[in-house]
Amino acid sequence: MLGEGIDGIQREGGRLDELDADEDPEAELKRQKNMEREKELAELKRQKNMEREKELMEILKGPNRAFGDLIANSGITEGMIDSLILLKDVRDVPGLPPLSEIEDEAIQKLSATSSRAEVERQKQEEIAKARVRQVDEKGRAYGTGKRKCSIARVWIQSGNGKFIVNEKDFDAYFPILDHRAELLRPFTVTNNLGLFDVTCTVKGGGVSGQVGAIRLGISRALQNFEPGLRPYLKAAGYLTRDSRVVERKKPGKAKARKSFQWVKR
Repeated sequence: MLGEGIDGIQREGGRLDELDADEDPEAELKRQKNMEREKELAELKRQKNMEREKELMEILKGPNRAFGDLIANSGITEGMIDSLILLKDVRDVPGLPPLSEIEDEAIQKLSATSSRAEVERQKQEEIAKARVRQVDEKGRAYGTGKRKCSIARVWIQSGNGKFIVNEKDFDAYFPILDHRAELLRPFTVTNNLGLFDVTCTVKGGGVSGQVGAIRLGISRALQNFEPGLRPYLKAAGYLTRDSRVVERKKPGKAKARKSFQWVKR
């Protein structure tokens, strides 16, 4: 019994070995076919990639590549190109400036700044160039100044610093030192202190209003005497008329804004 069992096991093992030997060739063939198929697919893919790369390189290195892309992206039509070619070929046409001048004008317009400050500065320069010295037959320049209810008429001329207000010396007419310093500031800003004689008449308003009116008149007279002094006076604000006036009284109030005392009962 034991011998038969051992022999049976050996016979079964032999059969399994035979089955394994029979199946190995088929599996090997399948494996080889799969590998060959994968190699073929990889080769086809590589060839396609090479062909695509070659096409792209031809497009990138083509003679009309850059110009063609520029036209396509900018929306320029063939009619526009023909018109530009015709304009380029125009020569010696009466009334038509040379193409170089047209290009220069276009470049200047593009490079010019269009900011509001730049335009205002150019206008001020043109106005300054148009200004001329305005003096009478006696060599005097005139300026009118106003402040609140005061009106001042001022004449200046070259001299040694004499200052007359309503036929009085200005230190007698304006005893307060700050008022006299305010009147001399236009000369201080322009470095002309003591180089001009001033004669003025002023009427209306109070002391501070008259001081402001005379200062504005002096500034305008200096500008008329020497237009080159305008930038210094303008920068200091001495050519601007102060438009502030007393606010009117309102009905139902003690003054412009002051109210009466409120009582509950």
